[in-house]
Amino acid sequence: MSAVKATERPQDARKHVTRLSVWVPALPPTVNHYRMPNGRGGVYLSPEVNAFRLLVLSEVRAMDAAVAPDCRLGLTMRLTYPTRARTDIDNRIKSAVDALALALNFDDARIDRLLVERAGYDKGRPACEMVLEVLE
Repeated sequence: MSAVKATERPQDARKHVTRLSVWVPALPPTVNHYRMPNGRGGVYLSPEVNAFRLLVLSEVRAMDAAVAPDCRLGLTMRLTYPTRARTDIDNRIKSAVDALALALNFDDARIDRLLVERAGYDKGRPACEMVLEVLE
């Protein structure tokens, strides 16, 4: 009996790509809002992190793509901010990488190159573009 639901395709049945671009209309949550205390000494993922993960997952599912197993990867992230407020760009990396790795079912330790850039400002319209590519 297969553990895969009838509406889902196994990971290896998806087309393997060497370059994948994912755009979501939101900024990844900062590491300051990644985990929240549960009041009993533990932590849980914040609602913002879960919402961002769902956005990335829905974009990836629509592409029906996968990355080849066992290859080294490079990731370029372009962040568009809704205001010119001063903000640390590096605080957004972890939640974005984790969301992409979860959606594509790969270990983020395979990422050997990472470039993050502020793509500009668009009032009221934050965005995150992630371009994942196989390194030669």
